[in-house]
Amino acid sequence: MARIGQLYLGGKNAEEQPLVLANSSIAFELDNVSTKNFVYNSDDGEWYIELKSGQKHIVARSFKIFSQKDILRIGFEQAQRALDILAFETSSFFTLSKPGESYVILYNNQSRIIVQNFGILNLSIGINMSYESRDKNGNIVPRPSESPSKWGAPLRFYRLSQTSNDICEAYRNLYLAFESLLAMLHKKKRNENETDWINRILSNILPTTYMSQVMASRTPDPIKDFTDEQYKIRCCLFHAKGEIVTTHEGTVSPVDVATAYDKLIDVWRHIAQNKLQVNVKPHGVFYNSGFELIMSPLSAGNLKCYYTEDNSSPTCQDNKVSPLGYPVFQFDTIKYLGPISPGRVAIFAEKELHQVKTPSLIHRICLEVESQLYAVSYLQDGLYVEGVDALENNFIIRLLNNALPKKHFSTVT
Repeated sequence: MARIGQLYLGGKNAEEQPLVLANSSIAFELDNVSTKNFVYNSDDGEWYIELKSGQKHIVARSFKIFSQKDILRIGFEQAQRALDILAFETSSFFTLSKPGESYVILYNNQSRIIVQNFGILNLSIGINMSYESRDKNGNIVPRPSESPSKWGAPLRFYRLSQTSNDICEAYRNLYLAFESLLAMLHKKKRNENETDWINRILSNILPTTYMSQVMASRTPDPIKDFTDEQYKIRCCLFHAKGEIVTTHEGTVSPVDVATAYDKLIDVWRHIAQNKLQVNVKPHGVFYNSGFELIMSPLSAGNLKCYYTEDNSSPTCQDNKVSPLGYPVFQFDTIKYLGPISPGRVAIFAEKELHQVKTPSLIHRICLEVESQLYAVSYLQDGLYVEGVDALENNFIIRLLNNALPKKHFSTVT
């Protein structure tokens, strides 16, 4: 029976425990270790959500077979609803730590039960720069004085977005900053709907080539694609007047929210730097093309992925898969999938578990590059993989420019 800590995910040997005979389940990390035992059944009877005292995860599971995307989307919403009820019933307040960046999912693929660990690994790069102007004789030319920056309403929502620890809250405030900025440029016409208004403004101020880079696509209308994608996320997160759906239809994946945020912050900042009267200080930026270049050696077959029972917390000094010398187990296959969006590359590993000895639980899943420890995904509660056919690991390496707005949100520091 697969489980995360003491919380069951599902598996093929659960006949004696019908409540955990799940074909679809997902585990999210909480901001704090749970102090409560709590169970919530969804209104439609399809989902069973559970927390246990002493565990740092919440699990949502279902008897039904859903796709991975739907497990993530629906499970995220159901976990949030369970936490909503728990908060009101017991005044115990928990949040999901980083739902768009880390989770464990169990899914049924043509009667094969597979457990996948998903994690985003952030590669932070900072570039310091300064400049001075000199005349032909080598004398420093004084810089012209700048007009003082002027406040604008979009700045308020931008600040609130960047100081949030929750990706959904951050997105809501960023979208308000986006709407506020567009409203400063062009008012919406009478009877003009929201998406037509946004498309009209963006078409007038942003080149198609730039938007194609943002969308990482060659579609004929990247501006419309951007607007449609953002407005769909916006509608899922903004409704409060009886419009929040009581079923899973219309729910949104935290990964989709995080991806939409990445694109929206780039577009917002691009417009704001040109339209707001604010003095932006010079800074160095590491471009996506350079990031893809330094990631390209990962495609040369020098990758290995391991897992171990060692529960050592990751540190900057780690240089071994198991610092305590526990047995390590290697994934059968590992593939570098390359760029999946601007500033993101993917690495996928798989281990068939038929008649294979595995540790009783897994705490560390590690990526090695050229025999050097590159990254560690840490599962504090431990992952048990009995009763499943395969273990997968999906790593996304994401570029973070230290000089640019935050794109990493977590309630755990």
